[in-house]
Amino acid sequence: MATTFWVLWTAAQRAGLLAAFLLLTAFASTQSLQAQPAHPAAGSDGSFPDGDADASRGELDRPAGIAIAPNGRTYVTLWGDPGAQTAAARQGAVWSWPSPQVMMSGAAPDILLGQPPGIEVSNPEAVVVDKQNRLYVADTYNHRVMVYNNVTFSGQQPDFVFGSNGTSSLLDNKFQFTRGMAVDSRNHLFVSDEFNNRILVYDLPITLNNLLPMAQYTGLNGPRAVAVDANDDIYIADSENGVVRVFDGPVTAGAHDQAARTIGEPHDASGCSSSGADTTAGFFACPIDLTLDAAGRLFLSDTPNHRVLGFAQGGSSAAAIYGQADFTGHLPNRGGAAGISTLQSPLGLVFDEQGNLYVADFENDRVQRFNAPDAPLPESTALNVNASAQRHPISPYIYGMNFADEALAEELDLPINRWGGNATSRYNYQTDIANHAADWYFEN
Repeated sequence: MATTFWVLWTAAQRAGLLAAFLLLTAFASTQSLQAQPAHPAAGSDGSFPDGDADASRGELDRPAGIAIAPNGRTYVTLWGDPGAQTAAARQGAVWSWPSPQVMMSGAAPDILLGQPPGIEVSNPEAVVVDKQNRLYVADTYNHRVMVYNNVTFSGQQPDFVFGSNGTSSLLDNKFQFTRGMAVDSRNHLFVSDEFNNRILVYDLPITLNNLLPMAQYTGLNGPRAVAVDANDDIYIADSENGVVRVFDGPVTAGAHDQAARTIGEPHDASGCSSSGADTTAGFFACPIDLTLDAAGRLFLSDTPNHRVLGFAQGGSSAAAIYGQADFTGHLPNRGGAAGISTLQSPLGLVFDEQGNLYVADFENDRVQRFNAPDAPLPESTALNVNASAQRHPISPYIYGMNFADEALAEELDLPINRWGGNATSRYNYQTDIANHAADWYFEN
């Protein structure tokens, strides 16, 4: 009877089994690939940016945030240096170049913001630019956001400044450290309010110094960054829970606290220290910055583990890594000196129009550029199952199933419903190999 086991199944049942087998095989292959050491700084499939940095821009004192405007103008926020000789250098600044290529060439910035004679910043951590080339600076330790409608010269005063230091859960302009920022396609500015444990959302353009936010995202623990994809779904670095929360977009007015999904394994990441031996492709120490590439893939700075991770669309475990040799590495500069494939406390992330990834390599005082892949990215992957193709009879050495549910046994037309022994016989139809010689069972 076992020889007719495959034949007695319906076409739908055969298709379902084959589809399940193919999907399970694909999943197992993906998991296995992610568990292996990756390219020194990228995924091994070649669809992510190159592994070794193509260029480094040094002589940047603790770069934290980075943004590239539609017109090409490039901005880098510099964190204050406590050991600097001048008060201005101790507080930080915003440097700007006409393009990312000019910045990477080693040229001096042609525009400086945030230092005298203009308004002074204090440890600015993030910067973002909207579709109209308007600049937004997270003046982190001053608990505010500065808005420049058109940046043209050094020392320029911002057009608007909003926010002040304060604890709040209301829709107001009280911030406890402005960190990451993002702009969506519908003219909204998202600002992370770290110690008020929320993200505030503002309508653009900004026209007042005391405007009120239109929405907030709560239920977070020390969020440091936010990003928005092409569908206006919102990605939030729930930093001190060690994960990224994804909320369905577009944003609507009011309060939101129910994420659609979570990327990573939640854990107590208070203090944002390295996760050490627990570090994996799906276990992050503390995500600090986020960005998405043109294909909608998420990249995050796992700063305490000195790495940047890249994710396939919809993925919950990383498929690419920068700064470490594999997904378990967590030491600064891989435990040695700074090199072309290493990072030390990476923060800001941004992509240019060509798909090159720029990383603010904070404690190495540089910006690293990782080249875009040479091959175009696939739009999608399709799975087709042809139930009539490659048919093969089940081996006569397949001896049923252990303690099968009666309805399942009837549906599958099992030749034997075992009372004990091995759970099943294993059989590979492609090689015609079975484990029947080592198989045994009890039968009623």
